[in-house]
Amino acid sequence: MKIRKRNLSCLIKRHQLIAVIALILITVAVITFSQLTFLKEHKPRAAIIDSLYLLIPNEEFLLQTEQILQEAGFEVREFIGENVTVRLFKELPSMNFDLIIFRVHSAYVCFTEKGEALVSVYFFTGEEFNASKYVEEQLLGEVVIGWVKVNEEMKKFFAVTPRLILNSKGSFDGTVILVDSCYGLNNTYMAKAFIKKGANIYIGWDREVSFLYADNVTLSLLKHLVIDHLKLEDAVNLTIQECGKDPLYKNSLLYYTR
Repeated sequence: MKIRKRNLSCLIKRHQLIAVIALILITVAVITFSQLTFLKEHKPRAAIIDSLYLLIPNEEFLLQTEQILQEAGFEVREFIGENVTVRLFKELPSMNFDLIIFRVHSAYVCFTEKGEALVSVYFFTGEEFNASKYVEEQLLGEVVIGWVKVNEEMKKFFAVTPRLILNSKGSFDGTVILVDSCYGLNNTYMAKAFIKKGANIYIGWDREVSFLYADNVTLSLLKHLVIDHLKLEDAVNLTIQECGKDPLYKNSLLYYTR
């Protein structure tokens, strides 16, 4: 009888051991599958937002930017000209982009129709101003009128303010913001808005910049960041060494981080 009990006890332990091993194998299988699924679904996403295309198109810049990003494994979406709307800016934080490149006209001072100066940083959309549209956003100071000369004629576009970014839906998740535009870091209002909404890095110019020079610098910086995987400071410094300073405006490429 004692031998039978010992055999029974061994049998029970053996079944318990088999059950534990099976559980471990199932757990490992689940973890592995989850990890593979995550890696498969976590393809980085980038957006190119180019409202400046309406004023100064640069097809070669768009082509090279897309090639660099795709080589680095990014899924790329482009929003060009009239497709750069106020609604797009409001939805950006919830669109899960890892990198956003803004090629936009911008200003650090806008004026009300009464002539009052509003100091901040403003990104111009490709959407012409209409007083009866986005009324709530106008009242909240999320959008203002941006004046731009198009073919010797002054036109009005909606320009978004840092307040619109702060009040937009969703949040960024460590997104890198690259501003291929004048005045992106003339002050920190816009940079702080993006960082507060969850962006990790905001890169821009402190003053006016020549469009062709800015496009070339953006391409060089982008390559060093996503292809060469340089640290931000090293990528910026190397880019400036390669491209020099803007010969016309002598400005600086700056960055703002969390």
